Amino acid sequence: MTEGQMKAEIGKLKNRLNTQEELNRELLRRVEMLREDVRILTAAVIKLEGDSKMNYQEIQTEVQEIAKAVISEVDTYGGDAEELIHQAVDGNQYVIYYSRAWDLVSSVRFYDHSLFIEAECSVSGMFDGSENLDQQITVMAYEILRMMVTHEYEQFTLEAA
Repeated sequence: MTEGQMKAEIGKLKNRLNTQEELNRELLRRVEMLREDVRILTAAVIKLEGDSKMNYQEIQTEVQEIAKAVISEVDTYGGDAEELIHQAVDGNQYVIYYSRAWDLVSSVRFYDHSLFIEAECSVSGMFDGSENLDQQITVMAYEILRMMVTHEYEQFTLEAA
């Protein structure tokens, strides 16, 4: 091999080396970007779980308040507890506002999946296809809240007996 050919080969190797180094730098840059994305997504998931847990606790508090109000109403004025539960749940913020209905259904799906499935089975067949997804979620929210309040009401009345 002549000196000129050797210089040409060395030049090619240097170019390949420079290209490889550039590729490595680009890969490292992309890895760092992915690490940052993972960090951001992890923080978002942790916040979402915290928000969801807070929502579920708020829902449980709401359920207890409704059940206590129904007990008070039945004790004071008499009446059908089931009808009073229906009235209280039907006008509740978690049923009449779409975003709150979504919060309730999502929280229950995450924290009490068996209740979610039970409510889902209970409302299956209620829809004729004309409802949009928000309307379907409010029906699910109603059924979940009704089931939770009924259970809580029964627990309170058992404890009082």
